Amino acid sequence: MTYKGHIKKIHSLQPTKSGKNFYTRIEIVLDNGKWCKTDVVKGFRHVVQEEQDHNFMLRPEFLNGIELLGKYNLCYDILIFPHQLVAALELVNKFPNQKFVIDHIAKPY
Repeated sequence: MTYKGHIKKIHSLQPTKSGKNFYTRIEIVLDNGKWCKTDVVKGFRHVVQEEQDHNFMLRPEFLNGIELLGKYNLCYDILIFPHQLVAALELVNKFPNQKFVIDHIAKPY
């Protein structure tokens, strides 16, 4: 089934207690690029707004995950609150060719 011109799926990676990091969970979902070849998955997001660390997006394992998204030309949806905007800007500056979306304009207070 083809839905030309429509977003098929943005995959949400919820915070997990499993110990798997962001990069590992992206690899599992992509199944070594299988989903990218089907043009179903368009991007990913992690509910960063729920993370206690304001600099969560700047952790090495998170940055590795963003780099992996770029390899597959996938978007990353930044789901944050306003106090996390500084870290989001730093993240975006590290990946100038990566597609990003700031969900809900960071939900201004």
